[in-house]
Amino acid sequence: MTANEIKNILEEKEREYHEVEAPTINQGYLKQEKATVADIFANRLRVKTRTHMFRNVIEELPDWFSRLAFGDVPLSMILGKYGKFGFIDEPMAVYRQTGKGISSVGREEKWFIRDHFYKWIKIWEIGLIHFDYKYSKEAIKTIKEFYSIILKKYKYSPQVILNIFRNNVIYSELRWNYRFKISVDLVFGILAFKPSEILRYLRNRISQIVRIVRNPVHFYCI
Repeated sequence: MTANEIKNILEEKEREYHEVEAPTINQGYLKQEKATVADIFANRLRVKTRTHMFRNVIEELPDWFSRLAFGDVPLSMILGKYGKFGFIDEPMAVYRQTGKGISSVGREEKWFIRDHFYKWIKIWEIGLIHFDYKYSKEAIKTIKEFYSIILKKYKYSPQVILNIFRNNVIYSELRWNYRFKISVDLVFGILAFKPSEILRYLRNRISQIVRIVRNPVHFYCI
């Protein structure tokens, strides 16, 4: 059981707090009575642990839990194995934003976006494995969306593209067929959005190789 509505958030500005409307999209404040863990994997819902009440059904957290950067979504995924989530349609918490918390410092910076969503991707991967790939359709779609956010923030930088494929192919813990599907879909997405960027990058790389071949660097031992 959890609250699905927070009307206002206290936001700190110049050492004073002001009430602002809470977000209602993709943040767990949606008007609904019940939801399932599939909604979490599809990134339609974030169950808020500050108003979360559940039966004592977890004897011990999985070993992978302590490896993840955030605990609220993984906890909700684990609890999702035991039934649906029910919501009380009343404000039950006050949320204070200082802009200095670990989840908000540097929020507009590129590095923050990259690292933040890499951490989310790992959570979705581990959660999917925990459910033995039952929610692969929802989870894979969300993972691709997270990668797309990174790509757009970096304006499809070739270096970031290479890093993303390395993360998905080498460091991912998913089965190979899922890694392959994500990679293929990302390739088509990149080519659809920025074909000129990719061609320019390849042309520059080829030009560099040609210059090296034509003007090899001589090394001398001193």
